[in-house]
Amino acid sequence: MPSSIAAQLYTVRDHTKTIDDIARTCQRIRAMGYEAVEAAALGPHDVAALARILGDNGLACVCSHTDLDDMVQESARCADYHAALGCTFASIGGFGFGGCPTDQWRKFIEKYNVAAVTMQEAGIRIGYHNHYQEWIRNVDGVRPIDILIRDLHPAVWIELDTYWVAHAGGEPTDWIRRIADSGSPDLPRLPCVHFKDMQMDEEGTRIMCEVGSGNLHWPGILDACRAAGTRWHIVERDHGALDPFESLEVSLEQLKAMGLE
Repeated sequence: MPSSIAAQLYTVRDHTKTIDDIARTCQRIRAMGYEAVEAAALGPHDVAALARILGDNGLACVCSHTDLDDMVQESARCADYHAALGCTFASIGGFGFGGCPTDQWRKFIEKYNVAAVTMQEAGIRIGYHNHYQEWIRNVDGVRPIDILIRDLHPAVWIELDTYWVAHAGGEPTDWIRRIADSGSPDLPRLPCVHFKDMQMDEEGTRIMCEVGSGNLHWPGILDACRAAGTRWHIVERDHGALDPFESLEVSLEQLKAMGLE
């Protein structure tokens, strides 16, 4: 069985600006030991060329970050793109940055649910990736994460990000279990989870870091993901002290040391 650990290409976004960059980057990621990636932050490319690069390097594309308008307005093209990569999961990178009242969240959910049905009919399940704003109570006193879990179409999965949950003051293990409970065996809510860790400096500033190098409780997170039926554990780091390739390698090594394959 292939590894369940994937690399989020957003981590190395400065090295995916051209098709040649993407080829070199995929070669380096495969050499580390990754067998899968999440497509994101890629420069202009032909999907057939991308599929060849991934295939030549023995890398599966297990998910992508995709624009909402592409899902809604260009659903057939979007589905064809994912089919060419053998990829059945797509996600948007979040909504409501800077704060939104409840009615705006409801309008977003309504629009996203339409996209979910359209894309599901084409064989693609779409998801929602969180940051921290989903845990901020808005002017109506509503916490957006609660209405997302309750009102998103059952086909919509949640690409929970462990760092951003902790950044918002939540416990990732608890939220993995809660979100998993909102799904079903046929439509699990957490097929893919973003793995990144968090440190604190002496002034209490939250610092993003490599998996296993911070303060998140990884035994609990891994147990919760196992119970949730998570298939892909996707390593990502938005920014940090280490070179992004070194960051991916450190996280992979430390996850394997924890027993994740």
